Amino acid sequence: MALVRRTGTWDPFRELEEMTQRMTEMFGLAPWGATAPRRERANGNEQLLWRPAVDITESEEGYRIRVDLPGVKKDDISVTLQDGVLTVEGERKEQREEKDERVHRREVWHGRFVRSFAMPADADENAVEAKFEDGVLHIFVKRVEQQQPKPKSIQVQ
Repeated sequence: MALVRRTGTWDPFRELEEMTQRMTEMFGLAPWGATAPRRERANGNEQLLWRPAVDITESEEGYRIRVDLPGVKKDDISVTLQDGVLTVEGERKEQREEKDERVHRREVWHGRFVRSFAMPADADENAVEAKFEDGVLHIFVKRVEQQQPKPKSIQVQ
Protein backbone atom coordinates (compact mmCIF):
# COMPACT_ATOMS: atom_id res chain seq x y z
CA MET A 1 0.00 0.00 0.00
CA ALA A 2 1.43 3.36 -1.00
CA LEU A 3 1.30 6.35 1.30
CA VAL A 4 -0.33 9.43 -0.16
CA ARG A 5 0.77 12.81 1.09
CA ARG A 6 -1.96 15.42 1.17
CA THR A 7 -1.33 19.11 1.17
CA GLY A 8 -3.17 21.31 3.63
CA THR A 9 -4.69 20.49 6.98
CA TRP A 10 -6.48 17.31 7.94
CA ASP A 11 -10.24 17.57 7.68
CA PRO A 12 -12.15 14.81 9.49
CA PHE A 13 -15.38 15.75 7.70
CA ARG A 14 -13.70 15.27 4.34
CA GLU A 15 -12.53 11.84 5.49
CA LEU A 16 -16.11 11.00 6.45
CA GLU A 17 -17.36 12.26 3.08
CA GLU A 18 -14.80 10.14 1.21
CA MET A 19 -15.76 7.05 3.23
CA THR A 20 -19.44 7.71 2.47
CA GLN A 21 -18.57 8.12 -1.20
CA ARG A 22 -16.72 4.79 -1.27
CA MET A 23 -19.63 3.03 0.42
CA THR A 24 -22.04 4.72 -2.01
CA GLU A 25 -20.07 3.45 -4.99
CA MET A 26 -19.93 -0.02 -3.46
CA PHE A 27 -23.68 -0.26 -2.77
CA GLY A 28 -24.96 2.10 -5.47
CA LEU A 29 -26.98 4.33 -3.15
CA ALA A 30 -26.26 6.69 -0.32
CA PRO A 31 -27.40 5.62 3.15
CA TRP A 32 -30.29 8.11 3.06
CA GLY A 33 -31.64 6.63 -0.20
CA ALA A 34 -30.59 9.36 -2.61
CA THR A 35 -28.03 9.00 -5.35
CA ALA A 36 -24.96 10.67 -3.91
CA PRO A 37 -22.51 12.93 -5.73
CA ARG A 38 -18.90 12.00 -6.24
CA ARG A 39 -15.70 13.98 -6.54
CA GLU A 40 -13.68 13.90 -9.74
CA ARG A 41 -10.29 15.36 -10.57
CA ALA A 42 -9.84 16.89 -14.00
CA ASN A 43 -6.88 19.03 -15.08
CA GLY A 44 -5.75 19.38 -11.48
CA ASN A 45 -9.13 20.74 -10.36
CA GLU A 46 -11.49 18.82 -8.15
CA GLN A 47 -15.19 19.10 -8.88
CA LEU A 48 -18.32 17.54 -7.46
CA LEU A 49 -20.42 15.55 -9.94
CA TRP A 50 -23.99 14.80 -8.94
CA ARG A 51 -25.73 11.70 -10.25
CA PRO A 52 -29.33 11.94 -11.47
CA ALA A 53 -31.62 8.99 -10.81
CA VAL A 54 -32.02 6.60 -13.75
CA ASP A 55 -34.47 3.83 -14.67
CA ILE A 56 -33.49 1.36 -17.41
CA THR A 57 -36.00 -1.08 -18.88
CA GLU A 58 -35.86 -3.57 -21.72
CA SER A 59 -38.46 -4.82 -24.18
CA GLU A 60 -38.37 -6.80 -27.39
CA GLU A 61 -38.14 -3.53 -29.36
CA GLY A 62 -35.23 -2.07 -27.44
CA TYR A 63 -33.99 -0.35 -24.29
CA ARG A 64 -35.60 2.61 -22.52
CA ILE A 65 -33.59 4.89 -20.26
CA ARG A 66 -35.40 7.45 -18.09
CA VAL A 67 -33.25 10.12 -16.43
CA ASP A 68 -34.74 12.49 -13.83
CA LEU A 69 -33.36 15.97 -14.49
CA PRO A 70 -35.60 18.52 -12.74
CA GLY A 71 -34.34 22.07 -13.12
CA VAL A 72 -32.09 21.20 -16.08
CA LYS A 73 -32.64 22.90 -19.42
CA LYS A 74 -32.75 20.86 -22.62
CA ASP A 75 -29.85 22.85 -24.08
CA ASP A 76 -27.66 21.82 -21.11
CA ILE A 77 -27.95 18.07 -21.86
CA SER A 78 -25.80 15.93 -24.15
CA VAL A 79 -26.54 12.30 -25.06
CA THR A 80 -24.00 10.14 -26.92
CA LEU A 81 -23.78 6.46 -27.81
CA GLN A 82 -20.37 5.34 -28.96
CA ASP A 83 -18.60 1.98 -28.84
CA GLY A 84 -21.45 0.45 -26.85
CA VAL A 85 -21.46 3.12 -24.12
CA LEU A 86 -24.41 5.46 -23.65
CA THR A 87 -23.40 8.69 -21.92
CA VAL A 88 -25.73 11.37 -20.58
CA GLU A 89 -24.03 14.52 -19.36
CA GLY A 90 -24.88 18.11 -18.68
CA GLU A 91 -25.21 20.72 -16.00
CA ARG A 92 -27.81 22.09 -13.63
CA LYS A 93 -27.17 25.78 -13.07
CA GLU A 94 -27.35 27.06 -9.52
CA GLN A 95 -30.22 29.35 -8.60
CA ARG A 96 -28.93 32.46 -6.85
CA GLU A 97 -30.70 33.65 -3.73
CA GLU A 98 -31.48 37.25 -2.97
CA LYS A 99 -28.91 39.01 -0.79
CA ASP A 100 -31.36 39.44 2.08
CA GLU A 101 -32.21 35.70 2.22
CA ARG A 102 -30.40 33.09 4.31
CA VAL A 103 -30.16 29.47 3.22
CA HIS A 104 -31.41 27.04 5.86
CA ARG A 105 -31.11 23.81 3.91
CA ARG A 106 -29.69 22.84 0.54
CA GLU A 107 -30.61 19.39 -0.81
CA VAL A 108 -30.68 20.02 -4.56
CA TRP A 109 -27.35 19.32 -6.26
CA HIS A 110 -26.05 21.79 -8.83
CA GLY A 111 -23.20 21.60 -11.30
CA ARG A 112 -22.09 18.97 -13.79
CA PHE A 113 -23.45 15.46 -14.02
CA VAL A 114 -22.33 12.42 -16.02
CA ARG A 115 -23.90 8.98 -16.22
CA SER A 116 -22.55 6.24 -18.52
CA PHE A 117 -23.99 2.82 -19.24
CA ALA A 118 -22.61 -0.13 -21.19
CA MET A 119 -25.23 -1.17 -23.73
CA PRO A 120 -25.72 -4.78 -24.84
CA ALA A 121 -24.31 -5.96 -28.15
CA ASP A 122 -27.75 -5.87 -29.79
CA ALA A 123 -28.22 -2.11 -29.18
CA ASP A 124 -28.39 -0.23 -32.48
CA GLU A 125 -26.11 2.83 -32.25
CA ASN A 126 -27.80 4.27 -35.36
CA ALA A 127 -31.34 4.10 -33.94
CA VAL A 128 -31.40 6.24 -30.80
CA GLU A 129 -34.23 8.62 -29.90
CA ALA A 130 -34.15 11.14 -27.07
CA LYS A 131 -36.99 13.31 -25.82
CA PHE A 132 -36.94 15.77 -22.91
CA GLU A 133 -40.17 16.83 -21.24
CA ASP A 134 -41.23 17.92 -17.77
CA GLY A 135 -37.71 17.51 -16.36
CA VAL A 136 -37.38 13.90 -17.52
CA LEU A 137 -35.08 12.70 -20.32
CA HIS A 138 -36.48 9.69 -22.19
CA ILE A 139 -34.00 7.74 -24.35
CA PHE A 140 -34.94 4.78 -26.55
CA VAL A 141 -32.26 2.59 -28.11
CA LYS A 142 -33.61 0.16 -30.68
CA ARG A 143 -32.38 -3.42 -30.88
CA VAL A 144 -30.57 -4.72 -33.93
CA GLU A 145 -32.02 -7.92 -35.30
CA GLN A 146 -29.25 -10.43 -34.89
CA GLN A 147 -29.28 -13.34 -37.23
CA GLN A 148 -28.62 -16.70 -35.70
CA PRO A 149 -25.49 -18.31 -37.13
CA LYS A 150 -26.33 -21.28 -39.29
CA PRO A 151 -24.53 -24.48 -38.40
CA LYS A 152 -21.86 -25.37 -40.91
CA SER A 153 -21.56 -29.00 -41.84
CA ILE A 154 -18.01 -30.26 -41.75
CA GLN A 155 -17.10 -33.38 -43.63
CA VAL A 156 -15.21 -35.96 -41.62
CA GLN A 157 -12.41 -37.71 -43.49
